[in-house]
Amino acid sequence: MTFSAIADSPRKVVGLSLVAFLLLVAYAWVGYLGSDDVTYADGAYGWIESFPYVGGHGTVRYTITVPMALSFLALGESEFAMTLPTLIYGMGLIALIVLMLHRALGALPASLGAVLLVTSPLLVTWATIASVDIIEAFFIFASLFCFYESARREVSWPFLLAAGALAGLGFLTRETTVFFLVFYGVAFLTGYGIRRLQHFVMAAGFFAVWLAEVVYFFIMTGDPLYRINISLNHDSTIDRSIDVAGNVIAHPIIDPLLVLLANQEFAVLFWVVLPAGLWLLLSKSVSPAVRQSAVFFGSVGLIWLLCVGAVQSLLPLNPRYFLISAICASVLTALAIAESFRLRRHFWAAAVLLLVLAGNFAGIYVENRNHMFGERALTAAAARYGEALYTDPLTHRRAELLLKWSDDGKSVLKAPPPPGSLYLYNEPRAQSLDNWVSEEVIGSYQPQESWELLETVTPSSKLAGTILRMIGVEDFLPYKLKNALSEGHPGIKLYRLPDTAASG
Repeated sequence: MTFSAIADSPRKVVGLSLVAFLLLVAYAWVGYLGSDDVTYADGAYGWIESFPYVGGHGTVRYTITVPMALSFLALGESEFAMTLPTLIYGMGLIALIVLMLHRALGALPASLGAVLLVTSPLLVTWATIASVDIIEAFFIFASLFCFYESARREVSWPFLLAAGALAGLGFLTRETTVFFLVFYGVAFLTGYGIRRLQHFVMAAGFFAVWLAEVVYFFIMTGDPLYRINISLNHDSTIDRSIDVAGNVIAHPIIDPLLVLLANQEFAVLFWVVLPAGLWLLLSKSVSPAVRQSAVFFGSVGLIWLLCVGAVQSLLPLNPRYFLISAICASVLTALAIAESFRLRRHFWAAAVLLLVLAGNFAGIYVENRNHMFGERALTAAAARYGEALYTDPLTHRRAELLLKWSDDGKSVLKAPPPPGSLYLYNEPRAQSLDNWVSEEVIGSYQPQESWELLETVTPSSKLAGTILRMIGVEDFLPYKLKNALSEGHPGIKLYRLPDTAASG
């Protein structure tokens, strides 16, 4: 079967894309993070145990908690069941965009778009984690798909209503969807895509979804804006100057740009997309249909990027908040490569394609998959030793779900280890001050010379980290990148404390 025979079939392109995506997801699996994913799991348990359920910050994101609850009921309580809904949303997201490109521009742009999307380090990594970023992106691009179909068919009330309703589901998933609504606002003001009056049909779909939530919260809590109020007041103001999510932090004004250019989650994508996008917009040789699609995706991506960069006191500088812009950048780059091939500029097209793919695979390779190494080692040790095991409060808190699922939670204690006990030392957590560990007690979680070292367990070293260490440049890298290129975790140590009663 030839490439053209496969590429001409949208189903085959989508099918092969999803197979490739799942293979990369299996390789790049991160899974349990003991962070926001625990909050969503709490929400899922809330629906299972206390139907109908309301919840608090995070647990009110029903587009993830309800599917997770169903996954737990169908598959049992596990890390995979917790992550499965996000993975399914991610597959739907890729299928939507590929179909959209295929219908608008044909086989080659759709195929190249699929290649760049399924290898996106950010998309691949976060599809393995129970999170709302990909879910929000799914609803946003599903709304865009319906908006595109409405524009293409000129008048299509069902698609207009669906576009608004899907944007509403995105807003219920996370309030940052308002950044996407800015795009629809600009489209309304400029008359882009559809007539201005048709936007009110979209608005009806959006408000119908939001009104359902408002009524539910009013009945259950008495506060119709319950979710929005707790989102605005759940945390203190973010200080981006100390956020470590960026590999390079210099100044709040330019830090968003540095994240796009220097983080492995994007590799070389944003270095390439700027010249590629300008060429698509300015070159007279680019076909009108491709230029129109470039304006479409470019506008969405740029508006989202500017909005995320602007709310410096509300969002931490985390690469995942730029997911919408990264998806649009991947599409723009695919369009530029496809046009270059069409114009028989094969060398440049192949060079850019290989450059972006090499960057994407490198980004996937260096991503740290050992965030929870200590917590997983704790769970394994608890099962292996079959006696009371002590650890620091932060490690215990981050491992609670893993311990619950392994039925070893009761044997692991979050307290300073007494004489004769087993103690698992997880350095990154045990040395961290937080609400559970103060300066006065943190010393009791640090190993002493009299403690007997029973085991040292460390993750495998990456080849890249080993090479960088050998040539002596590892210490010059930003901490986050250095951590990703090396083991990603210093390992754990298991100690037996001396039995003072026996020795006396």
